[in-house]
Amino acid sequence: LITEKDNDNERQIIRLQSGLQKLAEASIQLEELNAKLAVQRIAVTEKTQACENLLNEITNSSQLATEKKELAVLKSKEIQIQSVEIEQEKTEAETALAEALPVLEQARLALDDLDKSDVTEIRSFAKPPKAVQVVSECICVFKGYKEISWKTAKGMMSDTNFLQSLQTMDVDNITSKQSSTVKDYLDKSKVTMDEMKSVSKAGTGLLKFVVAVLGYSEVARDIKPKRDKAKRDLTRINTELSNLESELISLNRRYEEAMSERLKLQEETDIMERRLIAADKLISGLSSEEIRWLKDLDGLKIKRVKLLGDCLISAAFLSYVGAFSSEFRTRMIYEDWQTWLRERQIPLSDQFRLEDILTNDVEVSRWNSEGLPPDELSIQNGILTVQSSRFPLCIDPQEQALHWICHKEEANNLKISTFNDSDFLKQLELAIRYGIPFLFKDVDEYIDPVINNVLEKNIKGDQLLKDLEDSLLRELATSTGNMLDNVELVNTLEETKLKANEVSEKLEMGAKTAIDIDILRDGYRPAAKRGAILFFVLSDMSSINSMYQYSLTAYLDVFQISLHKSMPDVVLKKRLQNIINKLTYNVYTYGCTGIFEKHKLLFSFQITSKLEINLGNLTTEEMDFFIKGNVSIEKTKDPNPLPDWLPDSSWKDLSRLIELFPEYYGSLKDDLVRTKSISIPGNYNEQLSKFQRLCLLRCFRIDRIYRAITLYITDIMSEDFVSPPILNFTTIYEQTTCRSPIVFILSPGSDPTSDLIKFAERQNFDINRIKFLSMGQGQEKNAQNLLELSIIHGNWLMLQNCHLLIKWLIILEKYIEKLIKPHPDFRLWLTTEPCDTFPIGILQRSLKVVTESPNNLKLNIRSTYSKISSSSSSSSSSSSLLFNEYSHSIFPILIYTLTFFHAVIQERRKFGKIGWNIIYDFNESDFRVSMQILITYLQKSIHENEIKIPWDSLKYLIGEVMYGGRVIDEYDRRILKTYMNEYFGDFIFDTYQPFCFYSYKHFQYSIPNGYIESLPLTNTPEVFGLHSNAEIGYYTNATKEIWSYLLELQPQTSSQTNSTNREEFISQITQGLLTSLPQIFDREALRKKLGVNIPPITVVLLQELERFNLLIKRMDQTLRTLKRALNGEVGMSAELDNAARSLFNGQLPSIWQRLAPATKKSLGNWMIHFHDRHKQYTTWVNL
Repeated sequence: LITEKDNDNERQIIRLQSGLQKLAEASIQLEELNAKLAVQRIAVTEKTQACENLLNEITNSSQLATEKKELAVLKSKEIQIQSVEIEQEKTEAETALAEALPVLEQARLALDDLDKSDVTEIRSFAKPPKAVQVVSECICVFKGYKEISWKTAKGMMSDTNFLQSLQTMDVDNITSKQSSTVKDYLDKSKVTMDEMKSVSKAGTGLLKFVVAVLGYSEVARDIKPKRDKAKRDLTRINTELSNLESELISLNRRYEEAMSERLKLQEETDIMERRLIAADKLISGLSSEEIRWLKDLDGLKIKRVKLLGDCLISAAFLSYVGAFSSEFRTRMIYEDWQTWLRERQIPLSDQFRLEDILTNDVEVSRWNSEGLPPDELSIQNGILTVQSSRFPLCIDPQEQALHWICHKEEANNLKISTFNDSDFLKQLELAIRYGIPFLFKDVDEYIDPVINNVLEKNIKGDQLLKDLEDSLLRELATSTGNMLDNVELVNTLEETKLKANEVSEKLEMGAKTAIDIDILRDGYRPAAKRGAILFFVLSDMSSINSMYQYSLTAYLDVFQISLHKSMPDVVLKKRLQNIINKLTYNVYTYGCTGIFEKHKLLFSFQITSKLEINLGNLTTEEMDFFIKGNVSIEKTKDPNPLPDWLPDSSWKDLSRLIELFPEYYGSLKDDLVRTKSISIPGNYNEQLSKFQRLCLLRCFRIDRIYRAITLYITDIMSEDFVSPPILNFTTIYEQTTCRSPIVFILSPGSDPTSDLIKFAERQNFDINRIKFLSMGQGQEKNAQNLLELSIIHGNWLMLQNCHLLIKWLIILEKYIEKLIKPHPDFRLWLTTEPCDTFPIGILQRSLKVVTESPNNLKLNIRSTYSKISSSSSSSSSSSSLLFNEYSHSIFPILIYTLTFFHAVIQERRKFGKIGWNIIYDFNESDFRVSMQILITYLQKSIHENEIKIPWDSLKYLIGEVMYGGRVIDEYDRRILKTYMNEYFGDFIFDTYQPFCFYSYKHFQYSIPNGYIESLPLTNTPEVFGLHSNAEIGYYTNATKEIWSYLLELQPQTSSQTNSTNREEFISQITQGLLTSLPQIFDREALRKKLGVNIPPITVVLLQELERFNLLIKRMDQTLRTLKRALNGEVGMSAELDNAARSLFNGQLPSIWQRLAPATKKSLGNWMIHFHDRHKQYTTWVNL
């Protein structure tokens, strides 16, 4: 790296020095040029004057030619005007002629209708009618006969080609005399067309012909003189134009010869002027560039001196930092490493930035446009991906790196594959051969060793690319000859300066715009901050269960929905609060939909605590104490003042609480002597925050922490955040698309199939378009076929028990990714049990739904009633009778009783063996069938007009058959029977009973939503028929379980003191444990001491000592290796990392638990127990 950067620095220095050298040469040349130009300017002036004189002479001699040319132009214009007039007259004449022609053509067509018999008829007349004779004689006139008589006409018509001769008659040459004679004949005889039609058919045709020829000849006779005149004028004009053109050609030739010498002189003048302009540009432009280049050159020289430290940190960054978090990177790079270098006086830039060494602003901007986030961590990751000498392995749960790499390498034909693809090796080989980028996607812990050579870069063909060079410096460094004649150089200079100014202006404008945008964004920054906190809370839940996977893309959809659905307001503060409230609750409901009941309170507490930490109302030290308590392995300095009622573990936690927060709990020791019956002595209730009261309660009553957490969430947020939403298929469907699957995470006994069918009925979706397939071995092909058909036809496809065919789900994940245009109605429903190997890609892309009964009496009843309501809206469901006026009057009452019974027997399960001897999977199907039994028997009572309710039959079928069918323990069956007798009977209508209903015939009971909502969120064990102490064990275990989950979710940083980091804290504990470890027992010496005949109890002792020695050896080995790993002497293995994590959290490492008796003690309490056991064994050995 240092060689590369040093060479690059040297190249830049050489280029700048070359450019400055050229500038110096240019300055010298410019001075010489100015002197030459002063001399040449005089010569140019003289030559210009001579040229002007020559031009004047040429102008005078050609003045006559110019006048003739002007006359020719004027004459040409006159001729053009005359030509237009002639053309207009010609056009008018031809228009008139065109009007007469159709009449003549019609007359000729009329002749075609005549035949020889018609002409013979006329010729046969001895004395023809007058009209026929006149027409015949008119034709004789047109044909030019001298004697005009009937005899002549008969002779003319006796010609066999008579009609043909009329058709071909030259009508254009008929004289005016002929026309006048024919016209006189017609006028005198007054022959009409009607008269002729009555006399002779042939005569009619001949009359039409005569009239048409007469009309046409008159028009043609007017046109002929105009035609002759136009021909003569055109001939004359063409002759004059030809003469003018010859004269103009001669004049132009003389003019060009005269101008040639002037152009030659002008060219010399232009060269001189151009050099003057170029000289001015170079002088003005390069003077400012020279200052900048000198400054850059000095900066490069200084930078070259400090390259050693810069490159050392950069190389260390590329080699080691990739696996660490942003905070740890910042501390290493900008604190530890820089301090280390400066202490050793290694040169380092004062304002060192990785981005300045390993990339540049242009490249970063390109990365951002390709999809890389602009934050510092992402840019560092981009540098590692591009610049590292090793192939990067990106830990990318939100697929940001995947999207960036895909966009970045799209133009380079990026190939994407996985190790599960059968042909991945062939694709990789082709990519290496042709230099194509290659991406392995979804890589898990196993990496096929076949690609080891590729990972070690044992391949050839590195490709070096060089993008851009400074054009101005290149031109200066490589320019030859006269720089003033180098147009490209001068233009490049001008373009460079213009672009530089333009870029500077745009940068200033961009910076100003960015400030304005930041001001506007700052108003909404609290909403973005809240969104970021909530996303990380949601994302961290994957540490609790691998099925809780959420992608950033899916979360942004929730964020967008919250923005759109939040109440608008013109006041920014109110609008912001509306967004924050809507977003927080939407994220809570979105998360609760896909997590199990036992984790929902944990999820709510995480949201609440993270928000409180962000607001400054909760510190990490307080949270750390609340989760861990006192993790010290040492005993408290002061003895327990009240051992009769305060356990030692509580006193130990109290001591730690007082030590950590003396300003709040300093007087607690004195207050402890007061009576234990006071809930919170002194003024602690007023001076402590809500969370600090939780910490105080932790020291006294662990069994009350669970309910206290619920109250804490309710006080900080609201009761909505401890009341998970009811599973609603309508809401689920609205959140999905044809590209996002719905994954049902099943709990024991749950099956969403029937609910899906009912929902389809409510949506009026054709049941035949819902396809079901239970997954298992050999179902891959069937599943693939059903999937393809469903995508095309828009079916709903439910693949059940997907955890049984995980391998095919990997194929399904790729298939979903490559969906192009699925049918908009298509939905993919998957059911699976929790499974660590379930493809993360499907989980992140899908909407996860956990089907499980709520862990609360009120919520359980509410959930059951919500499903009854949704079912009753379907006309095809028998439960539509629920509010039917013809149904039995007490049916709603019994439904509520059955719902309560169903919730109670489910709630008893959380009390363990106290609730049921055996855990039974009472589920929704039991309730649905029992409700159907109620409907059937009550409807039967209505039809048979029976007033008495068949209690015995109902109790037997519901209690003994439906629910009792699952119960196999005799005592559990007795409890179930007792519940049935307590809940079902006529006594429920009596006053002062647990269920008291008024039996009014005309009173309509409806779903008691208001009453259900009024029920408390927490219930005492008496509600379930248990003793009040039954909840102690349940709440204690639940609290410890929440603490164990919270430990998994907390960042692994120490909050013990402000000056102790995690490694130092673990190192202190390790050293303390090593110091306190006892010596192993010498079993061989003991055997020799005891002899051969030893009693059985001594055999037990020897066995115990053997196990105890193994435990001591393992502890010693673990602690010593961990200490070396913390010092950097050996690598940190997964086993050591787990041990370090356990020691940091105050827990017993799992590698020690395997050799020790089963325990749930903390590390400190276990060590006390460990030493007590050692003392006991020592005493036993010494007996």
